[in-house]
Amino acid sequence: VTDPRISFVNRPRQNYPSSSYEAWMCRGADAINYGLDTASGDWWVTLGDDDELMPNFMESLLTAADHQDLDMVYGRSEIVGPNGSGYLGDGRPMCGSQTNIMLCKPCPVRQDPTCYLKGLPGDWMLMRDIIDYGFRWGWVPDVVHRYYPSTNVPGFSLE
Repeated sequence: VTDPRISFVNRPRQNYPSSSYEAWMCRGADAINYGLDTASGDWWVTLGDDDELMPNFMESLLTAADHQDLDMVYGRSEIVGPNGSGYLGDGRPMCGSQTNIMLCKPCPVRQDPTCYLKGLPGDWMLMRDIIDYGFRWGWVPDVVHRYYPSTNVPGFSLE
């Protein structure tokens, strides 16, 4: 099926720091920023290779954004890992997987590829910077995203 709204771009591989932890912190920044710079819609969402959007993602988040006049909205995330399952998201703007389940209007904020120098993962900083930009944000209690962390994510545990 061909959909003219979707295009594939094979980006050159990003140069990552030699430390696996620092590389994990900034992984994907180049591709995310390229996507944000070239997107042409009213809303955006990033989707990593370890993420799955649930069928209710668009309806739940767009309905909340419309009813509450929001610029950014996210929902609950189900984490499915080798040690079991758990949930993220309780309505507070917290750093973590929210950038993967966030629906956001276009803005000039971009992910910092040198975030590891500041000691924070890029997706955490991206969400913080969008909130600092002044976007009105909201949350829905629906599970709208599933995250399948690999066993090599530094410090990750469902315990």
